[in-house]
Amino acid sequence: MQDNQPNPQYVNNSLLNQLAQKAMDVAERDAVIAEQQQEIELYKKKVEKLESEKEDKPDKEKGDTNDKGRSVPHKGAEEKPQS
Repeated sequence: MQDNQPNPQYVNNSLLNQLAQKAMDVAERDAVIAEQQQEIELYKKKVEKLESEKEDKPDKEKGDTNDKGRSVPHKGAEEKPQS
């Protein structure tokens, strides 16, 4: 009668291959996470820069700029011809 016990070397190699594959999966995932974190930091810096630029510009509510950010003369102000 033949024993149905698996080859121990085959089992060891199979488990080592599975472990190596899982380690590669984790490394790839960690690389993607690191890349996305760098991208998030870049976007945070861009947002901070835009917010600081917005604070430096005159308020739109005061009527100093139009929708495109161009100066708009106040009521009663003389318009100068543009050259």
